[in-house]
Amino acid sequence: SPRRGGPDTRDGSIMEEPAALAVVSTLENVGKGKVIGTHDGHFHCDECLAVGLLKLLPEFESALVLRTREPGLLQQCDIVVDVGGIYEAASRRFDHHQRGFEETMTELSRRTKLSSAGLTYRHFGREILERALAARGGATAQHVDALFARLYTSFVEHIDGIDNGLEAFYDSGEARYEVSTSLSRRVGRLNPGWNESDVDVDARFGRAVRLCVAEFLECLDDSLARWLPARDVTARAVADGGPVIALETYCPWESHIFALEPVPGETKYVVYRVADDTFRVHAVPVREGSFTSRLPLPEPWRGLRDDALSTLVAIPGCIFVHASGFIGGARSREAALALAHKALATASSS
Repeated sequence: SPRRGGPDTRDGSIMEEPAALAVVSTLENVGKGKVIGTHDGHFHCDECLAVGLLKLLPEFESALVLRTREPGLLQQCDIVVDVGGIYEAASRRFDHHQRGFEETMTELSRRTKLSSAGLTYRHFGREILERALAARGGATAQHVDALFARLYTSFVEHIDGIDNGLEAFYDSGEARYEVSTSLSRRVGRLNPGWNESDVDVDARFGRAVRLCVAEFLECLDDSLARWLPARDVTARAVADGGPVIALETYCPWESHIFALEPVPGETKYVVYRVADDTFRVHAVPVREGSFTSRLPLPEPWRGLRDDALSTLVAIPGCIFVHASGFIGGARSREAALALAHKALATASSS
């Protein structure tokens, strides 16, 4: 085994992971105690990290997590992340979806728009880092500041970028954020560090092999259980062609549409039902995995919700258009299709 400058530090964590989460959808019969609010439905990395960061703090380590979009329930929460349309640190409201939100980590001279992960890290990250450093014997302000910048740029920032639909590189070729959690990076971190000694490198290699095989098998299982059936659903939807297609049921269509659409580049919007029986209008990206859409929903619609949006587009039942224009929502299939076709007409007339 290689001899370096210190003991093997990889087998234990400086801080304990949060205990199993108590997640509720109502505040009936839950008793007293802190409550963290976030949205229900499909979850994303940013609010998962935001909640996890809060649970690392003594104030919230025993907190319930309430998943809802009901304003009355969210008002009762001690802190709310990724929902509510408000960023106000004093009232502990940390959403980034509202029209006009353009916050970045300016204190670190970063230009990536913040998600709920970045907002939570901005206001609570230093406390987490102070506790971690204290567990190692003490913290200086310089160490906290250095770690705060390091953890943001090497971990949190790419979650901000991905959730906000921002490409990893600017048009100039300059990197916007660093993606640090790939399989290769995780395997690399299992290698002995420069300041570790008496490390069983073969045992570490074994962990790396298990990590790689486990992820490969997860990908294989996912492809068999989800990817192939989604291809069939997408194929039926694009069979007749046209700029707007409607899926018979939601499925992950993006990895199939580029290979299956009859005329390359023709499909502009995909309409589908989501779990709460509302519908989405999703702008097709220029390529799989891209955050740039072939035809984003019109700029004047972006960031608007409910009656304000319905009035502007003259289509009853609209719910929202995302601030980046890549997706919108409506309460019925008919309204979603009307929204998609109106977006086409708006683009044609401009």
